[in-house]
Amino acid sequence: RHLVATSDWQREYRRRSQPFALGGRWWVDPGEPDGRPLDPPMGRRPLRIPARTAFGTGSHSSTSLIVELMEDMRLAGSRILDVGTGSGILTILALMSGAESVTAFDTDPGATCIARQTSRLNRVEPRLFAGSIAALRSGGRRAAFDVILANVLPANLEADLAEVVTHLAADGSLLISGLLIEQGDRAEARLRALGLRRAAYRSASEWLALHLKAEAS
Repeated sequence: RHLVATSDWQREYRRRSQPFALGGRWWVDPGEPDGRPLDPPMGRRPLRIPARTAFGTGSHSSTSLIVELMEDMRLAGSRILDVGTGSGILTILALMSGAESVTAFDTDPGATCIARQTSRLNRVEPRLFAGSIAALRSGGRRAAFDVILANVLPANLEADLAEVVTHLAADGSLLISGLLIEQGDRAEARLRALGLRRAAYRSASEWLALHLKAEAS
């Protein structure tokens, strides 16, 4: 029988996390919240996203792809919805890009708590809640957003996708990531059935992100 030494795996994960470039403009610092912020390379803006085993720092390809799509848009003055916010990185990035407001939610209360802490660390103030998209319906009226972000696995979004689309403002944009390239055709077919067309996409390795707009009537 072999004995395995006990270890604080979360602490080790954080220790090994290194800062990295995200998209064309950002520099992610995964250090501890009470640590000294790191200076980003010239031409990049800092994002402080402390390493958390459950919610990530944005290093996954699905996050970098949706960030690249966001960078291709003009977010200043936009009303944005972040579906399944996780660590809150897309919410923070959107507000730092000049969004008028960001509403973000996650079905996991732990994620909402982390997103709130991370937002404060980056000195931005989104509207955060734990729950489902159904909470955005009030008195029969639906909140409308210029941009909706969804960096979630397709299986986690499938049941709510039609509801998500109803919250797009006229000429709004839906950005979806977390898709495997082999899932792209099926995802686009479903989105076309909901009245959306592909405006742009990004891919890397086996991952795909889509930017969709409402089809002209």
